[in-house]
Amino acid sequence: MKSRGQAVWIKFGLHLARAGSHAPGPVFHRWYPKGEQDSIHLDAGHPKTEMKVWLDLVVPSGLASFALETDTNPEDQGAIECGPLRGLLKIRDVDERTVSVLKEFDVEAFLEEASKREPDFSDLTAGVPPDYVEFAKRVSRDLIFPAVNALVEKLRVEYGQYWLQQPRSWDSRDESLSSYCAHFRLMWGLSAEGPWHKLRPGLPTSMGHIEMAAKSRFREFLEEADWRQIQQEPTFAEDSSVVAQVAMNARQLLDEGQTRYALVECATALEIAVQGFLRREAEGQEELVQLVRDRSREPRPWQLFAVTAGRVPNDDITAACRAIKMRNDLVHDGVDPGDSARSACEGALSVVQALVKPTVRKLPSLSVGNLITPSW
Repeated sequence: MKSRGQAVWIKFGLHLARAGSHAPGPVFHRWYPKGEQDSIHLDAGHPKTEMKVWLDLVVPSGLASFALETDTNPEDQGAIECGPLRGLLKIRDVDERTVSVLKEFDVEAFLEEASKREPDFSDLTAGVPPDYVEFAKRVSRDLIFPAVNALVEKLRVEYGQYWLQQPRSWDSRDESLSSYCAHFRLMWGLSAEGPWHKLRPGLPTSMGHIEMAAKSRFREFLEEADWRQIQQEPTFAEDSSVVAQVAMNARQLLDEGQTRYALVECATALEIAVQGFLRREAEGQEELVQLVRDRSREPRPWQLFAVTAGRVPNDDITAACRAIKMRNDLVHDGVDPGDSARSACEGALSVVQALVKPTVRKLPSLSVGNLITPSW
């Protein structure tokens, strides 16, 4: 009979605060969860696992300071800030070989030794037992991330806690597996009480990206000519086009990483821009004006090409068409647009800008890559 493996516990923690948000996590009204005793049990997607998560109470800090004051009643508190998230994962029947590797690999000694030499970026797990690496990958990427991400999404979408930062999925192009494990503060132990040991499968390294942005993208920032123009016309038009405001919102959402919301705004701006362009071109010709009004407000690919050919690159027109389809799939069928949504949004904004200038003079992005550009 095959012997059963040993149970391994994983302790983890995660900050939920989004950059720029003063709230460190979920905010409660006249009540707050009492740590582990009010934990939530999550499904890690594997029958031999048990996972629970709970929230720390932020102390001391303004609205939640009652935690340190026994004479303060939480029922008198209108808003109570909680966070960060803590969790405990139990994995049953871990094979003896993996448990043995966890015990024998001295991660502290490894990290200390690695800090004294030049890192080998071609293999950031060099010197770490393969079984240790696979265990860490399974725990962080396959067990903890999906369950915690689903919980945070539920809090954000169903309960309106939009300021929460969802955990990021692991991408080896952005960071090493060890860095990802450090993001979740992963520790392992052979009992729920510890002792605890860091789970770090290699060098905790994040990778930076050097991007040579097109010169035209930098020109979307203010230039001297723009400032001189503002000197001549310093007042803001209160009746500024709605499309300009929607396009600006789309750019902001895109820069903040809110790609799905940016996609909706981009497609909306595109529809307004195309309809406005067609109405302007048909002005004075009542029959054409009526035809434009009677048509569906959703631009067709041939419409986009007809009104933008020669004004923007064909690749941007194609991307704009994709943006409309992605928006429809998202809104009507709940289909996640995926990573390609960003390029589709960029194309849509390029088309919008071409159609409504000078209403939308520029749409710069703060994520253009290098801040130094050659003068070619």
